[in-house]
Order: sequence, then C-alpha cells, then structure tokens
Amino acid sequence: MGWVESKNEDVTETYRGIDYTVKLQKYYITREGEKALKRALGNSSNAKTPKIVLYEMLASNKSPDSEYLRMERANIIKSITNSEKSIKQIQEFLQAEKIDVSESSIADDIIGLMQIGINIHERNGKYKITDKIKGLIIPSTISVIKADITQLKETIREQLKVIDHKYLVLVDLAYSDASKSKKNADAREFEIQTAELFTKELCFNGLRLGDANRPDVIISHENYGTIIDNKSYKDGFNIDKKCADEMSRYINENARRVPELPKNEWWKNFNTNVDTFTFLFITSFLKGNFKSQLEYISKSQSEIPGAAISVDNLLYLAEMIKTESISKDEFFNMFCNNEIVVKITNG
Repeated sequence: MGWVESKNEDVTETYRGIDYTVKLQKYYITREGEKALKRALGNSSNAKTPKIVLYEMLASNKSPDSEYLRMERANIIKSITNSEKSIKQIQEFLQAEKIDVSESSIADDIIGLMQIGINIHERNGKYKITDKIKGLIIPSTISVIKADITQLKETIREQLKVIDHKYLVLVDLAYSDASKSKKNADAREFEIQTAELFTKELCFNGLRLGDANRPDVIISHENYGTIIDNKSYKDGFNIDKKCADEMSRYINENARRVPELPKNEWWKNFNTNVDTFTFLFITSFLKGNFKSQLEYISKSQSEIPGAAISVDNLLYLAEMIKTESISKDEFFNMFCNNEIVVKITNG
C-alpha cells in the first residue's frame, strides 16, 4: 500500500566486553502513510475513519479462556463507547451482563484495547472510546463461564502492585495444554519469560539457556547462583526420576567444570564470583512426592539445596522481592528441598 518502507541496518551491542553486530530490518512510515494516519485519526479536513473491531479479534484461540475473554472485552468496549465510565462503573455494567471480573482485570483490558489501536480517553478516572467502532457484534446465544486458569490469574493480579502484569502470561505457559508443536513453542516462551522476570523485572544476573544439554535458565546475585528447570504441566508436576537425573547432571557439570563437558560449556555463563549454588523447578503446581526427589537430588550432589515453586507463588515472590519485602539474599536462603510458598499482604 506504500505506507511503510523498510531497510536493513547494522545494530551493534556489547556483551561481556565483546561487540556483536547483527543486521536488522527497520521500518519507516512514508509520506503516504502519514496521510493515511491523519485520515485514521481525523482532523479538520477529514472525519475520523471508523475502526473495524470484530468479536473474534478480542482474544486469540490460543488463549486458554478465549470465549470468556472476548465476551469480557467486547462488553467493556460496549460500556464506554458512548459514555464515560469509571472502572467501578464498568465493573457494574459487566456484572449486569453476568460477567464477574475484578477492577484490576478491567484496567489491564483497557490497556490492552489501547495497545491494539482503540483510542480510549481518560479524564478524572473515567474512560471513553473516542473512535467509531464498526463490526462488533456480541453473541447473545453464548453463555460463558470463567475457567479456573482465568480465575487464578485474577487472584494473582490483585496482589501484583509493582510487577508488570504482562508476566501473568507465565500462568498460561505453565498450564499449557497445547499440541506437541505448539507445546514446544510454549515451553520455550515459558523459559524466556521466566528469565526476563528475574533479569529485567528483578535485576538478577542471568539468562535463558534452553535447548539440548543445557538448563532452561540460570540466575545469580553476588556469589549466589541458581539452576532453573521450567516444567509446563496443566495437571500439575511431580518430579520424576528423569527430571531428577537431568537436574543432577547439570549440578554435577557445573561443579566439575571440565572443559568440553558438555561441549557447550554452559556453566561459563555464571560470573566467576558465583560459588554458592541452588537449583529450582518452576511449574503450574506441585503434586505427589516431589519433596523426596528434591532431597534425592540434593544428597546426591553434595547437599546442594533445591526447591520447587508454582507459578503463582513465583509471581508473589517477585512482588515481594521488587517491593523489598524480602532481599535477594533472603530469596537464596529459601531453598530447603521443599516447595517455596509465599503469602503477601498489600496494606
């Protein structure tokens, strides 16, 4: 359509004293694109272009509770299309439509609607859509029930005051029920988001390693380091012998640090000052006799302490670390070959 043009540019970043250069594609708006944008936004010469928003666009089929989310978001749009409403008033509107949702969830949905290009104006705590919306038809014959995973996310969301709510995606990924090919993609994303939660949100050192013969994620702070294994199971996770042996191998490789064993020498990614190690499993929720397997791994590897944590407790823990309710040193002291369970209160 001639609205955008692209060109390749070299981008250089420095990591651990080494410069890495990669060629990336950059996109630029053209003059015709600027004209089209002005028409879309409207001005004195042009009426604002209506925006087509279809019901099916409001949640991906990949979402575990897509039909409920579409109904919730469509009714939020309906509630503020021709009138200003506060979050509380939107909640009351949804309740009248038999949609029970928290205020924080509504706030997140409004942000999401703005991010997909719907103009929502906020004034004195009240919201109103300033676009003309076309094509949105809300089914009247569909009865939607909130899935357990959506309820869990709402419960967690209420407790997250400083942690970015985008990390609620960890719940979806931990409970992934995808087919094999999609499951692999979800597992990879689970690792990436876990690494970013620790490094970008909580300022630990670390990175996602993943792939064959390497742990999923490693993190460190000062002289403490943790080897992390992400496990995505919708019906809960019990550490089996295969998982225990795999973690034991990682711990052993890191302790011995024999050149070329394994060939990728993943353990070099720990800073040289890290000398006190722990191990951690992150999953949907724990079940079975996982504690005995944690003890087995620990005893077989010179009493290195380990732990397991459910994704909801991981997010609560992140909230406490970021609010400095607990320190990073205290976090590393929580490893005692058992599940890490966190309770937070927001006063």
